[in-house]
Amino acid sequence: MESATVVGQVAPGSRSSRIPELDGLRAFAILAVMLGHLLATTPSLQHLPSGLPPKLETIVNHGWLGVDLFFLLSGFLITSILLGTKQFGARRYFGGFYLRRALRIWPLYFLMVAIMLVAYVKLTGATYFLYSLFFIANYAVMAHVAIPNGGGPLWSLAVEEQFYLIWPVLVLLLPRRVLVAILIAVVVAEPIVRLLPVGTLEVTWERCDGLAFGALLALWFTSQLHGRRNDRRLALAFVGIAAALTVVEVVLERVVPGHIVGNSLRIPQVLCVCAAVMVLALSRSGAPAFAALRLPFLLITADFSYCLYLIHVPLIDAYDTYAARVVPHVAQLGALQGNLLRAAVVIVVAYALAAFSRRYVELPFLNLGRRRRAVRAAPAASTS
Repeated sequence: MESATVVGQVAPGSRSSRIPELDGLRAFAILAVMLGHLLATTPSLQHLPSGLPPKLETIVNHGWLGVDLFFLLSGFLITSILLGTKQFGARRYFGGFYLRRALRIWPLYFLMVAIMLVAYVKLTGATYFLYSLFFIANYAVMAHVAIPNGGGPLWSLAVEEQFYLIWPVLVLLLPRRVLVAILIAVVVAEPIVRLLPVGTLEVTWERCDGLAFGALLALWFTSQLHGRRNDRRLALAFVGIAAALTVVEVVLERVVPGHIVGNSLRIPQVLCVCAAVMVLALSRSGAPAFAALRLPFLLITADFSYCLYLIHVPLIDAYDTYAARVVPHVAQLGALQGNLLRAAVVIVVAYALAAFSRRYVELPFLNLGRRRRAVRAAPAASTS
């Protein structure tokens, strides 16, 4: 859930280091995940009708792919930052990077783990939260550990943290062409690995193509290949790959039973489409064509996205547990009305709590890191 702040050479047309179009994409990612859990996934888990028209339910039910858009953005932004700081030497490179990651991720994360432990320990025990403390929650299914519904989203944070352990080392030590070769190999291999499959969709080796895809885009935008004409060609290539993957999916689904093919290929399909939009948005940051990605509501949602991601499923559980007790009439609502009411209540409460978290939990730690970097930079500036 990285902030959309990148090195200057990625988007030289932007007036600041923050690229609002990326914030807009981040907002779409979290909204897709939240609406999927609110309107489609949770009713299905409870064996209840969603009340949505079937085609709309199918679309909303694919909200889980918003996580892969998160991975795409994170891979791009993290790699951009690493490429922009590697010239400062290993000590500042690693120290600065991991300090920023810790201050950004850990405070709210460990607070939520503690809160969920208290809320769910009687239902599922504490083992899953022990896994979460060490950012290996994505292996809980393979270890047959009981997973509380509200703690489910923690698996993606585990994937990102494991990525942070390995990727900064490779960026510092390896030349760009080797990095590109590694990333292309990951992007190509991942759909094949998912076809096997070895593990679940939450384990790192089945879900790192989004991070690799984003890292490739960062290398593109910090290379000499980057330019409006080449950017358009790259975006068209991504659309073409997405179309080709759709054809392959249709063919393979006639041979391979179940949802294995869909789960395997839908991720790169979405990544290619999102990457095409992302390339064009970065190439023409600030252009009227991408004004929709800069809407104030989306920018606010992007700022709140990390907290929204962590808290929205526990809030769904809280609503399902207590709403009918507090207001008995809720239990008498039809499927669609009850679903929409729950979505409205959870979204309002989630945004309110996210605003509180942003103000009193996240920003104080982020500002602490900024002050520390400013203090460290001051002596260097005075001697130059």
